[in-house]
Amino acid sequence: MSTLCGNRDLVTGYISQQQSDANSEMNPNALSGRGLCGTPQHDPDLSPDGTRIAYRRNPIEGSDQADIWSMNTDGTDKRNLTNDSAASNWAPAWMPDGRIAYSSMKSGAGVLELWTMAADGSDQRRVAEGWCEYAQPSPDSTEFVCAAAASRGHYDLVVVAANGQRRTLTATPPTEFGPTWSPDGEWIVFSRDLESSWALMRIHPDGSGERQIADEGVFATWNPDGYLVWSGPGGINVANADGSGRVVLNYDAEFISWGDD
Repeated sequence: MSTLCGNRDLVTGYISQQQSDANSEMNPNALSGRGLCGTPQHDPDLSPDGTRIAYRRNPIEGSDQADIWSMNTDGTDKRNLTNDSAASNWAPAWMPDGRIAYSSMKSGAGVLELWTMAADGSDQRRVAEGWCEYAQPSPDSTEFVCAAAASRGHYDLVVVAANGQRRTLTATPPTEFGPTWSPDGEWIVFSRDLESSWALMRIHPDGSGERQIADEGVFATWNPDGYLVWSGPGGINVANADGSGRVVLNYDAEFISWGDD
């Protein structure tokens, strides 16, 4: 198994299948990493075939201006896919069919909207009007879940269909952010701002069955075997889909993407 982790610099690391099993004993120091970039990069995501990494690059650190780039997993063949940093292209997410979903202001509406493009940056299409940040596709690519700005500094979760229709998933006083769809399509995991911490939650796509699964967790994702992975106390946390059997890899990381290898 390989993981891709990022905050300012991107690194890849490797652990064995046995060490990635949330029901087995895991060596907390098992993950070793190597750097891929010498300048700040963000939002990395591994392609479905494990050969490419899509990521966000800000030409001016601290600015919202950004482009979506891709590169090989060894850090070679870096390509700018959007070539329009003023449009604030953010948060790439690979779709099962090999296209890339991302958020962009390129329509001129002044909000981050949901777009998709081919893996080489061609065929860029707006999916829907309205705010949609850090979108994640459903396993069958018929829907996307994303964070939408409900008011200044406050985000709710919405589900956007491939035909552009939107529906609200959460509408609570706290901010919800960073949603991710389970591989079986049964759950959406997200983080909720409780002021003292970000609680890790899960909910069915129809809005039922909401429950907390960890006291603290952000940037959740899934490994190919259906285990939940997130950044939390102690480093990379790995657990069953309901939060049970949690083990911790002693590696500080954000924006984790876990691929088969």
